[in-house]
Parts: sequence; structure tokens; C-alpha cells
Amino acid sequence: MNSPAPSETELAQSVRAMYNEHPFPNYYSHLPSQSDERFRYIFTKFLHLPLEAFQGKIIFDAGCGTGENTWAWQRILGSSAEIIGLDQSEGSIRIAHGNYPEQTMRPDFVIGSLLDLGLADNSVDAIYCSGVLVAVTEPWHAYQELVRVLKPGGYIVLIMYHRYGRALHGMRRAVVDLLEKKDINRRAQLGGKLFGRSMKKLSAQAHSPYEGVLYDQFGLPCESRYTVGQVCKWYRKANIHYIGSWPPVEWSQFGKALRFSYHLSGQRNAPLKRLLIRIFPDMDKYSTRVPSVFSRASMQLLWAFGQQQLFAVSGRKE
Repeated sequence: MNSPAPSETELAQSVRAMYNEHPFPNYYSHLPSQSDERFRYIFTKFLHLPLEAFQGKIIFDAGCGTGENTWAWQRILGSSAEIIGLDQSEGSIRIAHGNYPEQTMRPDFVIGSLLDLGLADNSVDAIYCSGVLVAVTEPWHAYQELVRVLKPGGYIVLIMYHRYGRALHGMRRAVVDLLEKKDINRRAQLGGKLFGRSMKKLSAQAHSPYEGVLYDQFGLPCESRYTVGQVCKWYRKANIHYIGSWPPVEWSQFGKALRFSYHLSGQRNAPLKRLLIRIFPDMDKYSTRVPSVFSRASMQLLWAFGQQQLFAVSGRKE
């Protein structure tokens, strides 16, 4: 395995120190959007994961942060599955350990780097990696590490920043980049001074501490953004078969996604959504073939208009 360049090592150390001091997301309360029921529905209906087959398996939450998703996996799958959460931040892992003290089933939280997982080849059955490859110094290297430890026949879910849905925030970051390239503390301070109103709104929506939001959104000097097509290309290179996405990039799944988001938001006074629900049927039919370029492009155009910043793509290792 090649060692990262000295400058990248220094950057990785700075990022680790940042998340030690400002763990993220560190929710102070949980929204319906973070409910186990919502996760289960997305996992099964859009990412098409066979959760019933995960009993007795090893599930790896790569870059677990403060562990909220790791705990959700544990509650959904129960005691027969072994859930491992890994993060480079000791501060985040401490919070993850302390979450949900009333729970008797507990994930195994460990400290480590996505660039060198320290796990054996073909050793885990499913990988969940949410919003982490977008923030590491060498995303392709980290992805190859994930593929290395995933068993043949195992499942992977990558959650990435969308290139176009996150374009507005990309412009905010570009302004901060012009003023400060490297100093993480100054970058976060500049983000607060220039875009504090938007970040306070995001903090309230996410139920995450404002300071942590500033560091996560602006402190990182490195950030990468992707399209579904790019993730699918990564999958092809690693012999991983595409299964599904959230939000869906298949028009056949659009009606189902509309109904789900409409029910979740509780926006009964949204006339456009009601009209679209009447137009697009609720269909369970789906394909595990990579959607066409037209389907991907048109659906991602909607994401861009809606400023959909995150998307998930699931696959299975051949």
C-alpha cells in the first residue's frame, strides 16, 4: 500500500484533530428523517438491500462519526448481526459509545482511518459509508480499501455529495477558499461570518450544534462532489453490480419516492406535490441495471433544482 504524500498526511492529521475537537453530527435530538422506520424503508424499497439476509453478518459503518447511523443499524438488525463503527476521531467515538445508554445491544466502535482499515481482505458482509469519501484526502484510495475488505457477494452503500445539488454550497466554499486555503479554524470562522444565517438554519434543521456545522461545512480544505454516473463507474471498476439509489434515478420509482417524501414531510398543503402524485403512479417495479444516461441526467437535474446535496448508491460485489 502506498503511503500518502507528506502534505496529505499533514492534512489528514489536521482533519482528525478538527473532528476530535468538533465531533459531527452529534445530534442533540432526532428528526423523523433520522428514524429507524425511514432508514428501513429506504434500505429495502430504494437501495434494495435484503435486510433479512443480514442476520448473523458483519456490518461495517465506515467513517461512523458520532455513531447515529451505526446505532440505527444495530436496532434494525438486532442482536444477531455484528455492527462495527469506525472513525478516525477519538472525540466522535467517545460520543458514539455514550449514545443510547439504555440499549442492551451495542455496536463495536473502533478508532481507525479509511485509508488503512486494518481489516483482513474479504472480511465484512456489508459496508455503509455515509458522507465520508467526500471528505478524505484520497477518496479513490479509501474506496479501494472498502472494496478490499468487502466479501464477494457483499453489499456496499456509498452516500456522496451531489456535484450539482451542492453547487450553491460549493460556491460558498469557493469564497472561503479564496480567503483561506489551509487554516481550518480560520476557514470555519470565515464561513460563520460570511454565511452564518444559512449555517444557523442548517444547524436548526439538522439538530446539530452550530459550531460543529461550521467546521464540517467549511473547515475541511478538501471536499469532493460526484454524480451517480461517477459512482457507477467506480462500481464497475471494482466489479460491483449496481442495485439502486436514493433518491431514485429511475423514473419508474419517482411516484413511490414522491409519496414517501410527502408522507414524511407532512406538507399536506403542497399543491405541486399533490399534483405530481396524481400524475406518477406508485410502482414497485424496478431494475438493478444502471439507469440510462437520460434517466440519470433528468432526475439529477431535479436534484439540482431542489438542492439535494446527498445521494446514496447501493451495489453488490461480484
